[in-house]
Amino acid sequence: MAVTINGSGQVPVQVKQTVKNDLFTTTSSVPVDITGFSASITPTSSSNKILVMVNVLIGGSRDTYPYILLLRNGTSVGTGTGATGNQINTFGGAYLTNAVTATYMANYVSVNWLDSPSTTSSVTYKLQVASPYNGGYGTGIYINRQEDNSNVSPIQYGQSSITLMEISG
Repeated sequence: MAVTINGSGQVPVQVKQTVKNDLFTTTSSVPVDITGFSASITPTSSSNKILVMVNVLIGGSRDTYPYILLLRNGTSVGTGTGATGNQINTFGGAYLTNAVTATYMANYVSVNWLDSPSTTSSVTYKLQVASPYNGGYGTGIYINRQEDNSNVSPIQYGQSSITLMEISG
């Protein structure tokens, strides 16, 4: 028996996943690749879609506004379109409060995107991260942990993932 998505007749064809367990840190105000954090899939039909499910744990300095971009073969996809002037179109973002305790904070940014790559060639999705404003309080943003990594009980380490699901029809 075939499993369909929401009774739509669309059937998952294949699933690929990359889980990032290691840490990544940057102070960049412009998007940079999160090393080791990409996933590839080869669609079986050019009419199929790819459901991209992203879950990223981001920590940072207090009063920080990190954001992520999703790139398909090097081209940004799934971003907002309403930004003007100094505003930024993003795939997803987080806000880390200006409270002093923000060094213990981390947020999961979870975004799903139904992509239409229109190809049967391999497609690679990767994530970039940036923090254009850090309030002048800290040293950057962190993937899979909070800013503070001292040996105390509030410190938690997590993991991030990209899951790709090819959907027929």
